[in-house]
Amino acid sequence: KLPLPGGNLSALEAWVENEMLNVKTGQQQPDDLSEAMKYIRGYIFDMKNDSNTSHGIDQKEINETLRVIASCDEKTPNNDANRTRMKHSECRFKEIEKLADKTVKCTKYEGNRTTYPDPPTCSLKEVRTTDPQEKKKFEACMDEFGKWFGIYALYKPCKEATEAHQNQRAKCHQLQFNFEDSSC
Repeated sequence: KLPLPGGNLSALEAWVENEMLNVKTGQQQPDDLSEAMKYIRGYIFDMKNDSNTSHGIDQKEINETLRVIASCDEKTPNNDANRTRMKHSECRFKEIEKLADKTVKCTKYEGNRTTYPDPPTCSLKEVRTTDPQEKKKFEACMDEFGKWFGIYALYKPCKEATEAHQNQRAKCHQLQFNFEDSSC
């Protein structure tokens, strides 16, 4: 009995070449190849069935697409598509403006943040003290922290601009979906 080749075309081709070499070198008689033809026919039959199945699936997708296209006839108003196109386009322009704003603000913040000095090492834990000396230390420390927290004035606009850009982008994605949905 001849071995069944692997399930792909290159394995079948290699197997047939090997069988032909065996015939050529005298290790096998030409009659022995008749059994090999059964395997080859079976492989071709399976390929044909797989191709037909694949074709059926593809044709079903094509037919569904054609059905959707056919539902868009001359009576379908283009006003909705034009309106949603304009809204989407305007939204993308605003998104670009918000991205530019975010870039400016966050570049300024990032440039300062990475070179910003370490935070003060003094302690603010004596906030409730009544001792004049401790209060003086507390207030000096608070001044240091107040200066150090200047980075927050750069961070907050960056954070707000990032959120505004993300929100605008999400809004534009929805408008793009609406536009594509309204187009035939």
